[in-house]
Amino acid sequence: MSLHITVFPASTQSGKETIRALLESDSKPTVRAIYRNPAKAPVEFKEHPNFEATQGDVATGEGLDFGGSQAILYIPPVTYDGADQGQFATQTAQNVKEEIQRAPSLKKLILHSAMGAQHDHGIGVLRLNHITDRILESLSVKDVGDYLAQALLDTTSRPGISSVTLFGPRHYSSLDVKEALEQVTGNKGELITIEKDQLATYFATHVPPTYAEEFAGMILATLPGGTMAGDFEDGENTFRGKTELVDGLRELYAKQTN
Repeated sequence: MSLHITVFPASTQSGKETIRALLESDSKPTVRAIYRNPAKAPVEFKEHPNFEATQGDVATGEGLDFGGSQAILYIPPVTYDGADQGQFATQTAQNVKEEIQRAPSLKKLILHSAMGAQHDHGIGVLRLNHITDRILESLSVKDVGDYLAQALLDTTSRPGISSVTLFGPRHYSSLDVKEALEQVTGNKGELITIEKDQLATYFATHVPPTYAEEFAGMILATLPGGTMAGDFEDGENTFRGKTELVDGLRELYAKQTN
């Protein structure tokens, strides 16, 4: 009997890549994907016999259904409607926890978190991941795409909490990113630096101003002396991916231009 796996919210990029990997797996699991609007499920998924798109909203808890699933993947969402990120994270995690408690068949929760989520302060907008991790202490694996699919399909019994960090094949500098973008687009790029005290002003032009300080805090946490400065070292449970930055950007650029 094949595994039944639930992925939500399924519209995220990590959700899409995980679902794709699951549907391509030789294990042939049945995948339930929860969307606020199921019509947004990719056509290629809808046409697959092992795929089911259902309607649900983690913010309200309505429509969350883990019945019959042996494993679930939860990707904590952010909100841009003016609500406090901490309160939003608490409410959504509680909604998920309550539904988990009503799912007797469930054996594994894979929680897509973020680097730095182990810290309870000084990480800006990433505090929503810290709150979620604290409330949903079952099995927390921090990963993306293929690794998430492999973890969901793994039937080995490993009780307790397992935290895994997934990096790319190497760390990249700002210049590496600039050069990769130039290579992919064929256009000359410009590297612009922003002073620490101007980060919030910069983010206010890209996200609702209410959240600008939190996004600035996330960046500051990664700089030397920041809360997350030491989190980029390889550890015992660190896995390195194979996809180089330029290859990932090339694939993304192709999707946007085709």
